[in-house]
Amino acid sequence: MPVIMPAEQRGELLFTGIAQQLPAGRVATSEDIAESYVYLAKNGFTQGSVVLIDGGAHLV
Repeated sequence: MPVIMPAEQRGELLFTGIAQQLPAGRVATSEDIAESYVYLAKNGFTQGSVVLIDGGAHLV
């Protein structure tokens, strides 16, 4: 019979597994995303940019 793991533990294992694969070593927080948006909003000289906020996943 399979062991059923609580949803909280499954989610934690998923995030831990993903974090270990990223060069940043962790998943993003809402503050990480917000800082990027604030930078783009404050910098009037930055136009038409795409900012990857992925902890380096595109490098892997």
